Amino acid sequence: LAVTNTGEPGYSIYIPSEFALQIYDNFMKIGRDYGIRNVGHLAMRMLRIEKFIPFWGEELTADTTPNESNKMFKVKFDKEDFIGKDALVKQNNEGVLKRLVQFQLEDFNKDLDVWPWGGEAIYRNGEFVGFTSSTAYGFTLQKMVALGFVRHPATIAGTPTPLDNAWLAEKDAEWSIDVAGTMVPVSAHLYPPNL
Repeated sequence: LAVTNTGEPGYSIYIPSEFALQIYDNFMKIGRDYGIRNVGHLAMRMLRIEKFIPFWGEELTADTTPNESNKMFKVKFDKEDFIGKDALVKQNNEGVLKRLVQFQLEDFNKDLDVWPWGGEAIYRNGEFVGFTSSTAYGFTLQKMVALGFVRHPATIAGTPTPLDNAWLAEKDAEWSIDVAGTMVPVSAHLYPPNL
């Protein structure tokens, strides 16, 4: 099964457990000439957050739509019909009330500063707009990175207000994340970084 949680080519192999060690040993033996290495779960997590890849249970849930999680390119609207198509078309026309955003922490020292772990409050121009869902150090970006859903302050106050890219990407907007009581300046990104 071809699957990736890091943005790189990857595969999941389903085999009977009694063959697992033998197959693993063979992979490692054959892959030695190609630089094969074991990669831990935390490394894979850091890679997917840095590449702005949402993950099931953290960013993706039964209540999250492709419009909200930047995955509309995965939806084939030319299909005659599929479960949820009408709702997605309606949301596409009316706009989304929450949007997944990648944040890169500015002036952050990974060796000295307290790391965010998810669940931190996100602010835009001093107003609360959401929470982080996942965080990790981005070794390619050389920055701490967080993913989180944001909503318009009016939506939070009870008046549903669709988000638009202009509001999210406004150059003069000041974004910050509350990390253990310290307001850390961040830059907001709507699309994956070029790595």
